Parts: sequence; structure tokens; C-alpha cells
Amino acid sequence: MISQNPNFLTDTEVSTLVSYAETITERNLWDKSDPHPSWHDRYVHAGFLRRKESGFGEAKDLEIFDLMIDIRKRIKNHIVDIRKLEVPLFSDTLQLVRWVPGNEQLPHADSQNPDGSPHPYAWRDYASVTYLNDQYEGGLIYFPDHNIELKPVPGTMVTFPGTTEYMHGVSKVTSGIRYTMASFWTLDPKKADGLPI
Repeated sequence: MISQNPNFLTDTEVSTLVSYAETITERNLWDKSDPHPSWHDRYVHAGFLRRKESGFGEAKDLEIFDLMIDIRKRIKNHIVDIRKLEVPLFSDTLQLVRWVPGNEQLPHADSQNPDGSPHPYAWRDYASVTYLNDQYEGGLIYFPDHNIELKPVPGTMVTFPGTTEYMHGVSKVTSGIRYTMASFWTLDPKKADGLPI
């Protein structure tokens, strides 16, 4: 099931996170260590916000870290509720992500490959994407097998399983910058990122 939840974030939370993401650009602190060219210079893990060696660690960074953790706890509760999970749920990723013109993502699943070959993130049982702005063109999330294409309003949280039944992509951003908060969820405690949940 694809769950779309408008107003998951308050307007204040949305504007706070977008303003902060813009300061990451001003400070030139998007993560440049990812070896995959399509993700280089496009995200910041929440854990980085506490580390001075990453260029963060100031009071505002710590406030945003706390806000992201609070939101992640709400996302977890939502997933547990709608999936009726009776086992613990963990997250391996919590990050702010930017999509600039030219960025796109072809259809894929987050834990399985369509050809049955091993997936590098096979433990990712669920994904969640929280939308922070709408001042961009393109950048639609789409689920080709479900004939669904969405441009969620700011504050919307979308979650779905990581299986091939929920193949999804993001159409090319043609103008503006698309900001999201992404997290992945697992039933495997060994894959938890160690941040509060």
C-alpha cells in the first residue's frame, strides 16, 4: 500500500526545514563523499548535524537534528500503525535531500531487483519521503505499475514498501530545487543507524 499523508508536517516545520536546507547550500555542506555521481553533493545525513568535523554542530544544526528525529518518530509510529506491525521497526537513514534541475531517478525498488539479483539494500522494508516545498517543475514521484504520479504538497509524507511491487521513480527536475526528507525502514536491528527513534 502507498500511503500519502498531507499535513503530516506543520507549516512551521516545513518552512524551518526548507530554510535550513537553503543554508546548507549557502554553507556548501551537502555531502560530497558519495561515490555515486547521481548522489554526490545532494544530501546531508541527520547524524552529520551533530558533528563539528562535518562543518555542523552549531546550535541551529542541533535544533534541526532534534526536529528531524521528532518527525522520524512520528513516521515510525505511522508505519507501525498502518502496517499493523507487531515487531520492532528501525531506520537506517534519515537525511535532507535536494534535487536540482537535471536530477531524476529511474524506476527501482528499495530492497529488491526486478531480475532477482541481490540488492545492495535488501533490508529496506519500507521507505518514507516527506515533501518540503513545491517551488520546482518536474520532480514527480511515480509508481508505473500502479499508474500513479504525484507532486505532493509541502508537508506531505509518502510511505511505501521496498519491494518490486512498489517500483517508483522521480521524473527529471526541470527548474527550481526540490527538497525532501527521506528515511528507510527495516525490521533488522543490525541495520539501524543508531540515531534516536
